[in-house]
Amino acid sequence: MPSGVVSENCEECCDAVISCFASEDERVKGEGINALGIFIANERLMPCLHKHTEFLVESLVDAAKSNEVPLVRARALQVLFSVSSFPTGLTVPVRLRVLKGLRGVLDDNKRAVRQAAVKVINRWHVLEGDL
Repeated sequence: MPSGVVSENCEECCDAVISCFASEDERVKGEGINALGIFIANERLMPCLHKHTEFLVESLVDAAKSNEVPLVRARALQVLFSVSSFPTGLTVPVRLRVLKGLRGVLDDNKRAVRQAAVKVINRWHVLEGDL
């Protein structure tokens, strides 16, 4: 879809991406994570996601912990790393959930997932705010 169309309908597209996380189908969740990564990479689209920060963090941590596909777990961690660039007022309140939620991912059976988890935990650990 052209980025101009997405920009004009940012809220609707954002809601569609968010709805992917409610699916029982792991492939749909994986595609939602990929789309979310595209939204975050686009400076014009990222602000549409700010009001969903709490839900996104919970969904991405859950995907990193429990998705059957290692590539989806790793991609969820990459996107979670990107979410850490949201404004401080949005990230600090969910910081502890990320740090506690990803502890188990450090024991993942895939090395790439473990490495991504370390990178994300380090990034979220240095965010300013009270623990």
